[in-house]
Amino acid sequence: MDFFVLSWNIRGVRRREKKKAIRDSCRRCKANFLFLQETKVESIQLADVRKIWPRNNSDFAVSPACGSAGGLLSIWDKEFFTASEIIIKRRFIILLGSVNETNFRCGLINTYGPSVDAEKEGFLSELLHHLSQWQIPWCLGGDFNLFLDEEEKIGFTINKTMISMFRSFVFEAGLIDLPLSGGKFTWSNSREIPTFVRLDRFLISTSFNLEFPQIVQNLLDKSLSDHNAIHLSVEKVDWGPKPFRVFNSWFLEKDFEKTVVNALSNQKRRNKATKIGGLIKGTKEAIKGWSKKRGRDFQKLIPVLERQISELEIRIQEGEGSEAVFIKLCELKGKLWAQYRIEESQWLQKSRLNWNLQGDRNTHFFI
Repeated sequence: MDFFVLSWNIRGVRRREKKKAIRDSCRRCKANFLFLQETKVESIQLADVRKIWPRNNSDFAVSPACGSAGGLLSIWDKEFFTASEIIIKRRFIILLGSVNETNFRCGLINTYGPSVDAEKEGFLSELLHHLSQWQIPWCLGGDFNLFLDEEEKIGFTINKTMISMFRSFVFEAGLIDLPLSGGKFTWSNSREIPTFVRLDRFLISTSFNLEFPQIVQNLLDKSLSDHNAIHLSVEKVDWGPKPFRVFNSWFLEKDFEKTVVNALSNQKRRNKATKIGGLIKGTKEAIKGWSKKRGRDFQKLIPVLERQISELEIRIQEGEGSEAVFIKLCELKGKLWAQYRIEESQWLQKSRLNWNLQGDRNTHFFI
């Protein structure tokens, strides 16, 4: 499942240029969610969302700005995510719902922390209170106006108390600070002696990370804001065609040998000059076809055998047993045991548990 969140402190959405920049970024990032901070508008309508968001089937939530200060906008794809509850506060927007494809229930929070130090403790306490109300996977993104390490700031003074307070919040909430790829800082001023700080980030809970172990966050190139947008992504990895694998259990099945012999004979008959490489390739295709068909039949065989055994045992219990019935029952039980052995052999080969039986290089250290 692909999962993409774009978060950006845009510093105002009124201008056409910024709306186009947001729309282009969403399209490039294939965003399912968009978190905007500092919209600097008190009201956002559907017509405004359509100028920002490149998809048609969407929903949105707005936390209005106070005059020209602050403001939050969250937009999401309704075909991807269904929001069951929306909580709008001055400093954050909470989305509670489920990913439609997998029914994965989670919470996502668009966050914009206060810039005044005196307000930051109350902001984190309120956020922590809401996080503790639901025992679900969480994903927080936005401009926290805080940072976690002294190395995340260059220039001006560093308030170690604020760093410690933010660290305590992350620890108490059970959140993970993901590594940032593509750069170290998300905001800079435009002065002769610049200041660089990482104010924007994504924080996720452990359960969210377990659901998406390949999750990463990337710093995007700076555009029309003094903040860089950050992109949270979980993307399917295309490893190419699966390698061809022969399972040892196949050699125990009569049809396998017959398939290989027939494949070789047919190729030789069609072209006597076929080289060894061509024979191997043709035989591999025949085995793959046999394996695919066998796989469908194999999954049905065990329950069929178990049902047939039960039916024969019921006949015997009702006094209908004869020598032929007993012979048939023994035959079916033998086939069932054989099928379970084949299945067990395949799982063992798939799981690669040879080290568990034979030990590895470090075994002597633990004995």
